[in-house]
Amino acid sequence: MSEGSLNWIWFAVPLMIIGGLLLWFFIVKLVRLVKKEPILNLPLAARQDVMFPEAGRVHLCREGPRREIWPRQAYELLAGDGSPVRGWNLLFKSRVAGISRIRWEQQAYDLPRPGRYTLIVHGLETALEKADQFRIIFIKPSRVQMAGYIVGIALSGVLFLGSLITLLVGILTSGAGRG
Repeated sequence: MSEGSLNWIWFAVPLMIIGGLLLWFFIVKLVRLVKKEPILNLPLAARQDVMFPEAGRVHLCREGPRREIWPRQAYELLAGDGSPVRGWNLLFKSRVAGISRIRWEQQAYDLPRPGRYTLIVHGLETALEKADQFRIIFIKPSRVQMAGYIVGIALSGVLFLGSLITLLVGILTSGAGRG
């Protein structure tokens, strides 16, 4: 084994270990972020009162069976005094999919204060046969964190695989030089 290939092997092994640990770290963090408890988990209904524990930005998501078609809906959130809360459609709607269920972000709202609000879902006039399988979920925005973890997974994966390839090439070329 030449001295040059030994240097590459000693260099590649620690980087591969670091890349593998970082990969594991970012995957665990992403899974925890996705599985984090929502602020509210509500049944699908045309009108319902909801209680938000704190003010701030929230995202309205809809969740349901993976293979079911959602009816076209519009959402309206009213404050306790009946005034509408400004909401807007999200430009990039993230989706989290499991084996049987899927969750889509739909709208964002800036809640001026904690307390009671009324959620109105327009478009449920055509009754759903399986309405009990669908949910309306409110979550704290986490797309920036999610994007950071995904970038971390990609970069640590490149570090791990690059180090593994460097290690294998170093081992193979050192063995080829003996013959």
